[in-house]
Amino acid sequence: MMKVGGGGDKFLFLMYYMFFKDVHHLNVNAELFEEIFSKEFLNPKDVPIPDDFDLNNFAYRSSTKSMNVIDLIRARKRAEVWANKNYPATFAEYKKIFYDYLQLCKRYNVVPIVTLFPMHNIYREFCPKRLMDEFYYTIAEAQKKFDFHFVDKWNFDDQLVIEDYWDVDHLNDSGAKKFSAYLNNYIMNLENTTK
Repeated sequence: MMKVGGGGDKFLFLMYYMFFKDVHHLNVNAELFEEIFSKEFLNPKDVPIPDDFDLNNFAYRSSTKSMNVIDLIRARKRAEVWANKNYPATFAEYKKIFYDYLQLCKRYNVVPIVTLFPMHNIYREFCPKRLMDEFYYTIAEAQKKFDFHFVDKWNFDDQLVIEDYWDVDHLNDSGAKKFSAYLNNYIMNLENTTK
């Protein structure tokens, strides 16, 4: 799956396009991208980027970086921007993919673990209630039809500190290690209760 939106998201789109050859819901010139990505480039930095792409906001994500005061100031704006996004076609598509995945797991008697990853409290504070209500409703409806575990760690404040976040909606290395340890423990407990 890909998300499209701001400068960083457009960079993700470029990376995915190289593999999937699909412009998907992004309003771009598909022929131009086919021409660009039909060529071989020895270095990804040599890939020409069309003028209409604003990559000024894209930054290399060092996995050891942690948030600072400036990041917290930007966090509110970032959350507000995400809050105003409304892509019903994308939501419907992702829901179908989710249900197809759950159906595949069911066919092979696999009980998946669906995880909602931690977000910083600043992000959670400005995330619209309607988005979270829609998300939780989707999960609840899926749980009526399919067997899966849902690990809801949207709020993981008891285990994470500001230094564990790369930004308000991504963990850095230290946060990822803590969350991975939590998930590992969760899985081990599942295995112990099913024996």
